[in-house]
Amino acid sequence: MISTVPITLPVLEDSERLNYEQVDWHNYRKLLSMFEEDKSIFVMNDYKSIDQLEEYIDYQLNFAQFSFKRGAADWFYKNKITNEYIGIFNLYDLSTETINDNHKRCTIGFATNKKYREKYYTLEAIETFKDAIINQLGKTYILSYTTKENIATIELLQRAGFQKSDGDYIHKEYVYYEFFV
Repeated sequence: MISTVPITLPVLEDSERLNYEQVDWHNYRKLLSMFEEDKSIFVMNDYKSIDQLEEYIDYQLNFAQFSFKRGAADWFYKNKITNEYIGIFNLYDLSTETINDNHKRCTIGFATNKKYREKYYTLEAIETFKDAIINQLGKTYILSYTTKENIATIELLQRAGFQKSDGDYIHKEYVYYEFFV
């Protein structure tokens, strides 16, 4: 049985150039307009077709926000002045289980509209989320991963203070980066 009480999510304050809007049933189609034509292999295909997007959103909004083992939510980050949608930030693996300190960990992901890449908006969003994850959710370990070929994301994670993990993860096609408090 799925609980009707959602997991605890951070309350995000505006950052220098950005404000944040949680993805919900009213705004999720913005993802399609942001990424449908994006040729990048590093942007999830779930954001590029309406069928996949609706399946993804159905899972996120009907299950993930209520899962005590795999809790998740997504936010848009937007230009604070123009209100333009810049990217999406994923916060997941928000477990409340205390086994192996699972309640102290989470995973992040993100995708940025092509028009706004390499302008440090995503770095600003990562910093905002790191602060909220640590100070509001009490997490002490943040994980992020990407493919070995995604040099831009690897450099971005390193700039945000993440270190390459020596951990043994099941998916060998990815490189894993960790941030510890």
